Amino acid sequence: MAADQRRFVPFEGLWAMAIDVPYSFLVRDGDQAWTCGQLALDRHARVLAPNDLAWQSAIVCDHIEEVLRRGGLEPAAVKRLVPYYVHGSDAARTAMIGVLRRRFGPTVLLDPVPVPYFYYEGLVLEVDAFAGVPDVLPGIEHDPADPVRSAEDGDSLWLSLEAPADRLSTLGPALAATLVARGIGPEALLSGQWCAPRRSMAALAAADADWGLGLDPGTIIDSGPAVDRVSASLIFDRRSVVGVAHEVWTEADTRITIRRADDRCWVQARSHDASLGLIDQTRRIMAALDATLVRIGLDFSAVVKSTTHYTGDPSAETLHGNMAVRNRSYRKPGPASTGVPVFGFADTASRVVVALTLVASHGTWGGGVGCAVSR
Repeated sequence: MAADQRRFVPFEGLWAMAIDVPYSFLVRDGDQAWTCGQLALDRHARVLAPNDLAWQSAIVCDHIEEVLRRGGLEPAAVKRLVPYYVHGSDAARTAMIGVLRRRFGPTVLLDPVPVPYFYYEGLVLEVDAFAGVPDVLPGIEHDPADPVRSAEDGDSLWLSLEAPADRLSTLGPALAATLVARGIGPEALLSGQWCAPRRSMAALAAADADWGLGLDPGTIIDSGPAVDRVSASLIFDRRSVVGVAHEVWTEADTRITIRRADDRCWVQARSHDASLGLIDQTRRIMAALDATLVRIGLDFSAVVKSTTHYTGDPSAETLHGNMAVRNRSYRKPGPASTGVPVFGFADTASRVVVALTLVASHGTWGGGVGCAVSR
């Protein structure tokens, strides 16, 4: 595939949502690819294997393999899976992880995020897949007890961190040792997301600052009442000797975090205006993101992946209302997009957090990209 050509797998022919969306099942740019959140739905938006986490895991794996095939990729290209799941029991969670590892191998990074519910009754799982350069040599099979797991992808280092909440302090030394072994520093962080029980959020925010990651402490996702773990999904970029360019600013009561490295960019936004509801905060965020992208010479056509975490109830109004606001920024074939409800954020004034991954053409800001559509 030419370096300046982007490939899209359109949102059709495999499973469907109850409303039309301007997104893609998968977006591939060079050797990297991003899927939308895969659901155990059929072509008529009916839930398959209701309330059965293990069976829905198997169905979602089928969907992931199919969208990868349509994008010209093998399952071995998958580096990370992020399962958003309703936590019914530890046994069900273990079964889900077992299915995902059997299908995508023992070296794939798994970053489970507990969520309160989904809009579709009986749905208990949604999975994001992230693909990169397949390993030439066998990947590292980690002990499940390892607090830090890693995967390599050319110019990127992917890390997953996880520990019981009462062992948060173990993550710092393990992270530092991993980065030293890989010859990279915390200033190379390109993107990241924390998840933790509410009682651990203040300590986690302080630890993040001590470790030099500099993630927005207000965006820590609440893991809910049943899961007492601290976890993170991180990507570091090797290409910049001086580190990733990192800026934070406020636009219309919206906090914007932006990190740039060569042709890659990650932008995260949240409103901290507690007087606004979910939909109004979403409007504020999308307007601020539009202004931000203009500022750096890009627009929404450069987005390859959009991830939205929001709070609210499982109603159609909550799901479709904030999605409709976000949808207006895109046209088909759009990015891979995932939007899921969460228990809350460290900053309780924030109702929604939107994170965008963008790729500019030829490593420059402001250029367009060619595209191809795969069916």
